[in-house]
Amino acid sequence: MILGITGGVGSGKSTVLQYLKDKYNALIIEADKVAFDLSLPGNPGYDAILKNFPELNLLPDKSFDRKQLASIVFNDDNKLNILNSIIHPLVKEFIVKTIDANKDRELIIIEAALLIEDGYKEICDEIWYVYCKLETRIKRLYESRNYSRQKSLEIISNQLSEEEYRNNTNHTIDNSTDDKNTFEAIDILLKDKLQH
Repeated sequence: MILGITGGVGSGKSTVLQYLKDKYNALIIEADKVAFDLSLPGNPGYDAILKNFPELNLLPDKSFDRKQLASIVFNDDNKLNILNSIIHPLVKEFIVKTIDANKDRELIIIEAALLIEDGYKEICDEIWYVYCKLETRIKRLYESRNYSRQKSLEIISNQLSEEEYRNNTNHTIDNSTDDKNTFEAIDILLKDKLQH
């Protein structure tokens, strides 16, 4: 089974992924980590990014300054679209190859913030939305990343709305309370789908 996991920042996707890995021995593919690796020196995204963003400073290890890149694209939709058009097709290609190479795995998880927007529906058997109440997300982002309330709200407002997530996914996992409830919901959803 190929399962897509999505949800807004601070919703607790990492907790869900860790549980799926520990209990179900799922292969976890995190799109952000793949994107990071594909844009390191010597990998396909690196040259394309430098060609399109010549103003980037290089660090001693020849990698580019990611904070600088983030600040360039944060307020410029055109530049963000250029970056996405470089990285997203490479990430998708890598994910498809990884799935092909792991056909013996019972459960493969693809986690990506842009799972819906980037058309992963054709790859996934199901897509689950990890939901969490807004105030809980803001609190988590402050505790885990030291984000101010304003920064958290800015990032959240740039992501899909709760309604858009719900309308484009098969199931919603409510991760607003404690881990026990979240894990029980996962077990119920997977009960009839896997040979456990």
